[in-house]
Amino acid sequence: MISAGHTTAAGRAASYISRSAMHSDLTDGIAFYEFVCDLDEHFEERKEELIDKLQMTIAEILRRGNLAVSYTGDREVRELLEPCIDRLSRKLSTRAEITTRDRVPLVIKNEGFQTASKVQYVALAGNYKEHGFDFTGALNVLQVIFSYDYLWINVRVKGGAYGSMCSFGRNGVSYFTSYRDPKLLETYEIYKKAPDYVASFEANERDMTKYIIGAIAKMDMPLTPSAAGELSFNAFLRDLTEADLQKERDEVLSTTPETIRGLAPLVSAITESGVICAIGDEEKMKEEQEAFREIKSIF
Repeated sequence: MISAGHTTAAGRAASYISRSAMHSDLTDGIAFYEFVCDLDEHFEERKEELIDKLQMTIAEILRRGNLAVSYTGDREVRELLEPCIDRLSRKLSTRAEITTRDRVPLVIKNEGFQTASKVQYVALAGNYKEHGFDFTGALNVLQVIFSYDYLWINVRVKGGAYGSMCSFGRNGVSYFTSYRDPKLLETYEIYKKAPDYVASFEANERDMTKYIIGAIAKMDMPLTPSAAGELSFNAFLRDLTEADLQKERDEVLSTTPETIRGLAPLVSAITESGVICAIGDEEKMKEEQEAFREIKSIF
């Protein structure tokens, strides 16, 4: 988690405002790390409870109604595979799905996590869909622009961080984060000024083409059959159609400086969320502790 502190901090920040991000944090993030540490310390008194919960969990997962299979390969092999899958499905549980669940509330915690490192990983998250904005392929181009220009110059070159990046999710959940950053609050100020940069964005045709190529390169990269199958299965799970992907591609190709400037309110909705999380130097965290609701030392 420390070696990839930028994604750890971004994932934790997103977990304050997104149920899917919270799920990821509970199963593969800081919350899961805390759970494992607590379990290790109190294993003897909690082992029977753990066994019961694991049995309930595997019964819920291995239900016939949950089975989904993705196959990439020759049609002849698929025909051989189908009866095997049918036999497997008959061995799975037919128990009814658990429909009553305790929904863990989303809480904006704005935590700072202390480490022995002398650098920071500074993250900010927000959800633009909650403010009425929709996903557009132009956000892929904006991500490249930020990486090549605004974040690179201000966080990397001027700020001294090893890197800085951003992501705009289809579900609206988005983030800015930095990697091995000597700064802390100064980086948040850079994030907060991002809408101003977008609102006044200008680029000549050559630079705009470069940004569009950068965005398209991530979408049109050659795929092995295995990777193509995985992409297709992920699209199925997310209910994305070829028409959706083509629309996104068309929006990327038609992006202009004016299109980018029009995204300023969307970016503002993210940066004004007040949702932050940082991982970094113990002394630095103590110096800036008023910026966070809680400072923790778990690593």
